[in-house]
Amino acid sequence: EPGTDLSQGLLAAVQELLRRKAACGEKELKPQLPVISEFIKTECSRLKEAAASAPQDSRCDFAELNAVFRHALMQAHT
Repeated sequence: EPGTDLSQGLLAAVQELLRRKAACGEKELKPQLPVISEFIKTECSRLKEAAASAPQDSRCDFAELNAVFRHALMQAHT
């Protein structure tokens, strides 16, 4: 499935970004890492296309799903 496997280049860039963040304050501006920027751009486009082609859920009845969710919340708090 697209978007689930990260390339070694992207993983290395994320590690570099984490190293930079640990070494400096949040307010310091550093150049963007092109590999990460390109990944974000590609994924945003892919997800917009997927969302546009997804069936409209406004016609779905979520009553059963809501009941399951409420039950799960009640179980979590007991």
